[in-house]
Formats: sequence, C-alpha cells, structure tokens
Amino acid sequence: MDWQFLDRSLQAFQDGFPTLERTALVMSPIGDYQSHLFAAEQARCRQMTRARALSFSTGRHCAHAALRAIDVTPVAIASKNRAPLWPDTVVGSITHSREIAACIAIIGSSEVAGVGIDIEQEGRIKAKLHRALFTDAERIQLESYSFDAAALYFSAKEAAYKAIYPLGQKFIGFHEAVVQVQPARRQFTVAYQGSDAGCSAMSSGTGFWRFWAGHVLTVFVIPQTD
Repeated sequence: MDWQFLDRSLQAFQDGFPTLERTALVMSPIGDYQSHLFAAEQARCRQMTRARALSFSTGRHCAHAALRAIDVTPVAIASKNRAPLWPDTVVGSITHSREIAACIAIIGSSEVAGVGIDIEQEGRIKAKLHRALFTDAERIQLESYSFDAAALYFSAKEAAYKAIYPLGQKFIGFHEAVVQVQPARRQFTVAYQGSDAGCSAMSSGTGFWRFWAGHVLTVFVIPQTD
C-alpha cells in the first residue's frame, strides 16, 4: 500500500497497518486546497461555508493524490447522496475530522468489492449518544476497554457504511451494523443485522484501526464474493 502524508506528523498512523495491494492512502491536515481542485469542485466549494470548504478541498486534494499513486488520471470527483463517485476502475473513500482529511483508493479487482475509511476525534461521541448509536451488547463492551471505544465503534460503523453503500445503495441504521473488535490485532468486523440482501456483504468485510494524536483511523474492506 502506498501511503502519502502531506504532513510528516501524520506518519504514525501507518505503524503496523496491513499491506493492501494496488492501494493508496493519503492523509493531510485540513487546509485550503481549493486552487488545486477541478473547476466543478471549486464551484461546489463556493457554495459551502468556509469550514466546510476547507474540509472538502482537503479531502478532494487527497483523493487526487491517491488516484495518481495508483496510476489513475485524477478527475473531478462528483458525489451522489454524499457518496463520492469514482472512476470505473477504482473503489475509494474519503473522510475528514476537524483537523485531518484522508482518502483511500484501490484499483478495482476481482478481490475487493468496496472500501470505506473514517477518522474520528476522541471524546466526541458522548455518553448521551450511546443508546442511539450502539446496541445493548455494544454498550456493555464499550466499558471494558481502556481506549476510547465509543470513538472506535462509531468510526468502524461509518467506515463499513461507506464501503457497503455503493454496493447496496441503502441507508443502514446504526443498530443494524454490529461491531466486534480484536484489540490485540487492531482489527474489527461489522455484522449486518438488517434485512436487505444487497447489504449483506458488509458481514464479510474486515476492518483495521489505529489511534494516534487524539484520533482513531478506521479502514474497512469488503471482498468480492461469487
């Protein structure tokens, strides 16, 4: 996997992360990259608040760099229902917190059907939100970890949703995606508990996570199935 950091301080996220073939992951602090974007993306920025435009432009800048890293010519990345629309040969995902943006892009293959990435700030998922976001079993599990498990579980669900949405094209409730973590391996799975057959592939995916500098980064990969 080709990692690129537009600021070297972010390199610690790479520590121990598994290698994914034909994949690029680009990370950057939030900044103003509007001048680096395509005209259509710049036009979208002009319709946004200043803060949103900064996040959007940084995410799209990371996406263009990720496409170049996997030898795909960058294009303006439109979106539908807030999901980025990638070139036909690519599966990808974009994320940002208030401080960091990231993109992962994979050359489409017979092995990977979908990928999702999410970055979440520690401490943002307050206890008052737990009942809406997590199942009863998950809420019990949150109490057994020394790290910010609420941030991890929420980020894991977001990454899994981003990975499955292009395949299932359905909204998935937070209680329909049940997270199970393997702390020693820093991996996780997300079991789909809903009734839509198009979203069932979520349960076959594998996720990876890293905490650093007050953030948790999650990546979720769904394999191709026969």
